[in-house]
Amino acid sequence: MCGFAPGVAALVSGLGTIGQVVGVAGTALSMYGQVQQGKMTRAAMQQQSAQIETQKQEAAQLASIEEWRTREKMKRQMRQQQATIGARGFDLGSPTALYLAQQAGQEMAFEGAAIRQGASSTQRELTANQRVLDARGRMAVYKGRVGAAGTLLKQAPDLWPDLLS
Repeated sequence: MCGFAPGVAALVSGLGTIGQVVGVAGTALSMYGQVQQGKMTRAAMQQQSAQIETQKQEAAQLASIEEWRTREKMKRQMRQQQATIGARGFDLGSPTALYLAQQAGQEMAFEGAAIRQGASSTQRELTANQRVLDARGRMAVYKGRVGAAGTLLKQAPDLWPDLLS
């Protein structure tokens, strides 16, 4: 049995070294996972931000179409109003006809402004959402890096006991 003692001692000593290697590998994998999780979260946030950019473009196009449709509708109503006034025998240059035309024009301008204001508000809201996503993405990367550093610092005494002496 004495012949086995040096082999057992070497095996036990080797297990301590293997344990340290496994500990270092586990710590490294944990750190890598934290950094990668931060990067993946940032990538997801960037993808959402890109989708919001598409949504902003579509919202702007829809607002433009809505404004155009409203103007066309108002123009039709103004022409119909002029035709009705003319059919009743009123002069289209009379103060009443001019007043009605002016009121219709102001209403058309007001409707256009309301549509543009709504579109502008939507653009601001979507831009704010993009900024929030960007900040969250940056914070996720930062959190992953800080978490990885924290893991290393937390595991350092176990991995390298000589550091404490």
